[in-house]
Amino acid sequence: MQEALTRVRRSLGPDAVILQTRQVEKKGILPWQKATVETEITAANDIEVPDVNQRIAEFNRLRRQAEAGQSDKSIPTHLTQALSRQQDEVEIRSTIPMTARREPVTIPPAAKKAPLAPTPAPAPVAAPMIQAQSDAILSETLILQKKELEARLSGVEKLLTTLNTQMRTKLNESIPDDVHHLYTGLIDADIDEASAKSLCLELKRIASPEQLRDKEIATRLMGGLIESKIACVGPMSLAHGQQKVVALIGPTGVGKTTTIAKLAANYRLQEGVQMGLITIDTYRIAAVEQLKTYAEIIDLQMKVVTSPSELKKALDEMSHLDLVLIDTAGRSPKDELKIHELKALLSPAFVDEVHLVLSATSSLKSLETIVERFSVVKLDSLIVTKLDESVAPGVLFSLQQRCGLQYSYLTTGQDVPEDIEAAHGSTISQLIIQHCKTQDAQSSAATTTQYGRAA
Repeated sequence: MQEALTRVRRSLGPDAVILQTRQVEKKGILPWQKATVETEITAANDIEVPDVNQRIAEFNRLRRQAEAGQSDKSIPTHLTQALSRQQDEVEIRSTIPMTARREPVTIPPAAKKAPLAPTPAPAPVAAPMIQAQSDAILSETLILQKKELEARLSGVEKLLTTLNTQMRTKLNESIPDDVHHLYTGLIDADIDEASAKSLCLELKRIASPEQLRDKEIATRLMGGLIESKIACVGPMSLAHGQQKVVALIGPTGVGKTTTIAKLAANYRLQEGVQMGLITIDTYRIAAVEQLKTYAEIIDLQMKVVTSPSELKKALDEMSHLDLVLIDTAGRSPKDELKIHELKALLSPAFVDEVHLVLSATSSLKSLETIVERFSVVKLDSLIVTKLDESVAPGVLFSLQQRCGLQYSYLTTGQDVPEDIEAAHGSTISQLIIQHCKTQDAQSSAATTTQYGRAA
């Protein structure tokens, strides 16, 4: 604006009169160019502006002060008289050039107190108004569409919740009351609903009503029922003078290398088995160094291989040993190519046993996916790690019912060689039943608290 005024004075001189100013938005030539705002000024240098307007304005201001309750003495008498005379006769000059100026017009006395008509505002620019209206309509349309979409999504969410509730209610209705507390405990332990229902109905058939009425007895019977359905293969069986090759495979981060070290320490230090280690986990330098450290401490022969031929050669060099454990690099269940590479790497080695290592902290769906993807490598059994970190031990029961593989080892911590044991159904069953008891105790405590507050 200041630059525009400077240009006006430079072009028309210091006596130029500003008639109108406005800002005009000018769009760019290309669609992605930002619009610019230009200042438009209408001015002239041949218009005479009488000083009487200023004096009349001053008079009106002082008069309003008087009408507002101020003393008349605050308005000078000579100024009031002078301005009255000036208001009687106002000279109105046109904004056209001096040559076409009209003669002075005398305002009649009756019109002395009539307010001057305000100068009409310039007509608004049509384009910005249309654009503003269009933007408003578009914004309103988007808001309506968003509200409609939110309403639909809310309806779908309510429908899914209702269907889920109905399914659970229908399923719960088929569970007898005397085993319903066991059913809710099994569900809370993450045993799938079908398996939990099947266990409860089977317990209902084999137990007497007196046994079911006693929660402690019913819970103990449920533990025995669960244990009977969990299949475990037990520890590896070895024969002196006969080499046995065992490979551990699995996804990343489940603790394969640590499990290998625990197995090696137990078989070597506690049972005195002549054994060796082979690692093909060359993706992680830390894993190789970790296994080398364990091998040095336990006094084991260890080799690092990167190809099927190297693996076969290393096994030939260890043919005099009774047990050879192979550590492999973790593969993502989603990376089918890497899993097939693992299969190709192990095939020439004639591996006797392949143990799939899983983490007990994973969900049932994740565990099922891992078993399915790694099944391209012939699996013999499952090793479950991080059992001490699991908050849902029931997934181990459901997983075995679905995949049919037996458990071989369970690990319950990071300590080498202590935190590993041969898998037993009783271990998993006790974890599930303990979880059920904890859940039942918490439910009873919550119910007692609720009734206590109500009373």
